[in-house]
Amino acid sequence: MDRKYKKEDPRSEKIDINRSIGGLTMIIIIGGIMVCAIFMFSKNNCSISRIITISSAVIALFALLYTYLTYSSIDSVNKLSRMDGNVLENENYITEFSVLVLRYRETTNAEILKHVKYTFKKLLSSKHISGAKMSDNLQEIVDVLRPMAFMLNNLDKNDEEKIKGQLSRTIQKIESRIDSFNEMSDGSTKLMRETVKLIKGIFFYQRYRSEEKRNKSVELLKVNQSILKNKASRSLYYNYRGLIFYNGAMDKIRDTLYPNVKTVKGLFKISILKEMPSKVNPSNMESYDMVMMSLEEAINYHQKALELIGDDPLGNAYIQYDLARALYFYNLFKGLKTTEWISAMNKAVFYRARLYMTAQELIKSKELEDYENLSKKKKRNNEQPIIQDDSTYMIRGYLFQWIKAKEMKALLEISLGLPVTDNYGSIISGAGVYGEEVLKYISHDDVPGFRNDRKFKKDIEEYIRNSQK
Repeated sequence: MDRKYKKEDPRSEKIDINRSIGGLTMIIIIGGIMVCAIFMFSKNNCSISRIITISSAVIALFALLYTYLTYSSIDSVNKLSRMDGNVLENENYITEFSVLVLRYRETTNAEILKHVKYTFKKLLSSKHISGAKMSDNLQEIVDVLRPMAFMLNNLDKNDEEKIKGQLSRTIQKIESRIDSFNEMSDGSTKLMRETVKLIKGIFFYQRYRSEEKRNKSVELLKVNQSILKNKASRSLYYNYRGLIFYNGAMDKIRDTLYPNVKTVKGLFKISILKEMPSKVNPSNMESYDMVMMSLEEAINYHQKALELIGDDPLGNAYIQYDLARALYFYNLFKGLKTTEWISAMNKAVFYRARLYMTAQELIKSKELEDYENLSKKKKRNNEQPIIQDDSTYMIRGYLFQWIKAKEMKALLEISLGLPVTDNYGSIISGAGVYGEEVLKYISHDDVPGFRNDRKFKKDIEEYIRNSQK
């Protein structure tokens, strides 16, 4: 069933103007009646007295008009510049996962991205928007940036460039809109400008990193993170800053050790990962120091992000996964046997499973609530509410992310010859003796609406089959 998101009334921006016009009209009418009444009342008096009386009334009327216009002007400026209570300046604000799930209830990628585009365009739809409202709209965009990654990565090939181009142009328009918004204090304007840079930087990373266009995925480096205030924005900045350093390291590894591998994702094969430690030689590898420095920076930024968000499930589901990969390669290049990366990946699997199950319960509850709000006539036609599992694209997105984390964890454990474990540390299959238990652990049906190439799963299956011969 298609979900309709609530659009704002386009007439709302005219309300204050209409009130001002109405007020002026009332003053002019009342003033005219007063002048006429004075004129009629004083018609038997001398002309000088009448002139003085009428002149005094007119002067008083103009004074009243001037006072009203001054008040209206000040009030309008205050409404535009008002920033009290906005989320950009709330240091404890964190993205609420339940709000995201219930806001974006569309069933297909095309529908949910249409809603996302509307979220972006809200900042451009009104000529008369307050600073607080503009801040709230910006934060709404920031909140959807994390799940937007799997939306963009699973676009239909025919629509991919068109939709990414539309979003890119909209962000540029938002940037111009903020630059021309001068009604607020310099500090508030700077905060909004840096937030737009954050949005632009993350979108560019998501757009171009998947296409291996390195030079276009570092727009985030232009953000002055010291100006960002709330936890949602700052944790996103730290997380994606860490990803930039991580990918910089992976690019160096591929260029130096595996120049024939077309993409960074191509490095995640058991055969390559098993061979990689033997090819790492700090004295002969020209970019070794650069790789280690980049991985250290990536780990540092991911840990900063985790310190900010605490037990937030949405942030942990992504950041723990990114931290685990950075730790894995850092240990691999250092020759360390520590298993910190497994702990981080276990948490990523746990939080992604938690998001998936929470999203399911939220949508089921909302479906029942919607059913209860139906009229009696409609209830008679639909005796029972129809509630389908994984009905929204957002739910299926977190199922897909959960599966991906499980497959990545098993692949990395096998590459190091470690036991394959679940996210609680219980052994599924012993070290070096990988069998059907592993295949069962990573076995899932394809997720509708996603690119189910399942390269990690296929590589694991192939490795286990070959090892059993």
